[in-house]
Amino acid sequence: MRRFNAIAGLLLSLTGAACAAQVALAAPADTWSVSLEALSWRLNDSPIPFPIISDGIIGAPGTQVLLGNKALSTGSHRGARLGIGYALDAQFGIEASAFGLQSRRVGGGVASSGQVGSIDLILPYIDAITGAESGSELSQAQIYRGSAYHEVRDHLRGAEFDLRWTVAADEAWQLDLLGGLRHLDFRESWTLATDSPYLPAFEPDVWQTLDRFDSRNRYYGVQAGLRAQVAAGRWFGVASLKAAAGTMRQSTDVQGSLRTNDFTAFGATETFVGGYFAQPSNIGRHTRSQFALVGEAALELGLRLGDRATLGLGYSLLQADKVLRPGNQVDRRINPTQSTSFTEDPAPTPSGPLAPQFTAHNSRLRAQGINLHFALSF
Repeated sequence: MRRFNAIAGLLLSLTGAACAAQVALAAPADTWSVSLEALSWRLNDSPIPFPIISDGIIGAPGTQVLLGNKALSTGSHRGARLGIGYALDAQFGIEASAFGLQSRRVGGGVASSGQVGSIDLILPYIDAITGAESGSELSQAQIYRGSAYHEVRDHLRGAEFDLRWTVAADEAWQLDLLGGLRHLDFRESWTLATDSPYLPAFEPDVWQTLDRFDSRNRYYGVQAGLRAQVAAGRWFGVASLKAAAGTMRQSTDVQGSLRTNDFTAFGATETFVGGYFAQPSNIGRHTRSQFALVGEAALELGLRLGDRATLGLGYSLLQADKVLRPGNQVDRRINPTQSTSFTEDPAPTPSGPLAPQFTAHNSRLRAQGINLHFALSF
């Protein structure tokens, strides 16, 4: 009991000292501040809304999708945000910050040995000439084995510059209006690689395809915001809300190729234009600009470490509309006459409709997570 009373008395004395040491929220004039945040954020899953590999023709009884039809998550992204501020006086100030999240990748694959009893892997598509479901074999039992691997990779960074106007403040609370500029740069790619070599009973060959859809979204906008701070002793809380309107510059690079030695008597390899989903009709760079909105909400609970340093733990939610995500840019309608990967002809003669086509489809980006924040003023 004596030990408990001693501990309780110590806690009460520390609490009283903290409450007595009230620190004003408003920064004095001609004060600089720098901050560093460690970020742990997650991005919403990357959509893959189409079948990539199946064991039969889509729609046929018993056909199963072995790869695709499932969004991929790149998990938690570590990152950092650096900020700098300057108080012109007790009412007006300037703030700037920049952040970046590490690049992350995630993928998965499927393979068949091509031996007796193995599953024949099919890459399903809609034949643009007939309008019916069809498929290209990646493996065929007793003739060639096959494998397919797909991967998503993403990267997010951004920056902002704001003018601060403190509209009301005292030692316990402060209300700021913010206005300025915001920039985001979000890049995401989807890659599909296949390999379909002959079994050892046949000549050793190479038959490898690569499809890549690489989307980039660069945002430039003006923003306004509101930030409220409250203090109790050396503890403080911050809540902020920002909204930006501007231009999203979208681009998607589509690339596709076949690498094979089937037409050189199994000697030197050659490269032909066109994989499976990336064909001459949609290969290239596709760009456009869209009006877009970006919003951010944040909460933080912190502790003042003396008069010049603070430490805080917070949560942020950032959302942007009108972004291109690569999985949503894939067209399953394919004219198989235009590339060697389908025709197995080194000089194909295209006929019929130009398909697949590139048509931009907007999606939404959401990034959220926790922040460990350290700031120093001088």
